[in-house]
Amino acid sequence: LTGGIYTPAAVTLGMTGALQQGNFTQNLSFTSVSKGWNLISNPYASNIDWTAVTRTNVDNAVYTYRPALSGGTYASYVNGSITNGASQYIETGSAFFVRANAASPTLGWHEADKVTNNPTNSTFRTTAINNRLSLTLVNDSNQNTDEVVVRFGNDNASDVFDAKYDAVNMAGASHDLYVLDKLQEKYSIYHGSELYNWQIEKRIVNLGFANAPIGSYTISASILNEFSNGNTVWLKDAYTGTLTEIKANTSYSFQVTTDAATHGNARFSLVLNPK
Repeated sequence: LTGGIYTPAAVTLGMTGALQQGNFTQNLSFTSVSKGWNLISNPYASNIDWTAVTRTNVDNAVYTYRPALSGGTYASYVNGSITNGASQYIETGSAFFVRANAASPTLGWHEADKVTNNPTNSTFRTTAINNRLSLTLVNDSNQNTDEVVVRFGNDNASDVFDAKYDAVNMAGASHDLYVLDKLQEKYSIYHGSELYNWQIEKRIVNLGFANAPIGSYTISASILNEFSNGNTVWLKDAYTGTLTEIKANTSYSFQVTTDAATHGNARFSLVLNPK
């Protein structure tokens, strides 16, 4: 608590009370979309697969807080995409956030939701995924990171928020990277509509970052799954007027200064097939 050096002591945690077993429905709270957040826990004495839980008036995304990563940051999972080491598998005893999107939200829990899988940094999917990339913003001085994932097509997603496919942004203790749609909604995982052929695809996706102290930063970008129809994706820095093509592993270094234009919502964007 004081920030000093300490040696953790061995501890045994004991639990008392009735063991939760069987199928049941959990009622959640909802006042409005901006007040639809619920902090809940895995109710079973087993790891569970979030994708198997029945959701009524609840977004598909799940969010977990990772206090040991970059001084505290949020990891998000939705529809096969992850940021900051999230997973569809949630350990017994773990808490996580979900967001209700309408009145009378519920979660339906089932014995069949229990799995032996452990949370990992990768997820599994039976259908092919393409048109997906990740961006990680690194503070060069302390190596704190925040990550977003951008994906297009494959599913029936729109270019604004879809409860089935998108994860909204939750700001952690360190700098905050996010994707912006045309309505200025912020995302940690953004799933846009299907891409056109590269000759006519001219899409631009805006990026923003906040809570970034003055200093040196690096954006590490990677194509997670191949882009279809000949499309290429470029990172545009409006402040310096440069374009950098994103390939398997791409790094872009820049400075945040006292100039307000060096951070915020207007500096960076993703540009498809710049001409």
